[in-house]
Amino acid sequence: MALAGPLAGARLIALDTSPFIYLLEKNARFFPAVDPIFAELDAGAVLGVTSVLTLLEVLVKPLETGATRLADDFRATITAAPCLRMVDVDRAVAERQSSAEASHWIRDRNLSRRRRSSPGRVRLSAFNAASS
Repeated sequence: MALAGPLAGARLIALDTSPFIYLLEKNARFFPAVDPIFAELDAGAVLGVTSVLTLLEVLVKPLETGATRLADDFRATITAAPCLRMVDVDRAVAERQSSAEASHWIRDRNLSRRRRSSPGRVRLSAFNAASS
């Protein structure tokens, strides 16, 4: 199954936390959108990259609620997939991101100036490092 829409022809896909949650919890609204992405990853048709921050974020709720099986499923999905690379956040990523933040603002829908959340900013820098 080839990817359609904005992801058509993509060879590398950066994945944030939400797609993993939608996949494993089979979210009624978003599962149909993320399932083809993970099918392509499983088939080796595309490569995926995520950050160790994703692992941190997906594990919090299952560990908080004692859902150890779900936590194990998240770990397996993120760490064992052969076509998914988890990028560590290291000093070089932090340095690159601080330089980028010092000179760039991100505009939201209302065109007001704002910065992304810290995990979001660091994740973007990690994705950039993985794709270079």
